[in-house]
Amino acid sequence: MRRELSLHLSGKIRDKVGFFPANFVQRVRPGERVWKVNAGFHGNRDHGQMSVKEAQVTRPPSTFYSISLIV
Repeated sequence: MRRELSLHLSGKIRDKVGFFPANFVQRVRPGERVWKVNAGFHGNRDHGQMSVKEAQVTRPPSTFYSISLIV
């Protein structure tokens, strides 16, 4: 991945190469943990929940309270 202008980045996923908005990217440093979501969830902010989409990659929360699993 390399920076093009300041608003877009070029990158490759599988066999596709192209440009995408820079605000779609978060730098992940070596050794940093990330989670890949395997089922979407629409959270309720009033209950301290966050919404995530299937296949979304996110960092674990910095303050770990609990994880509710919905089966």
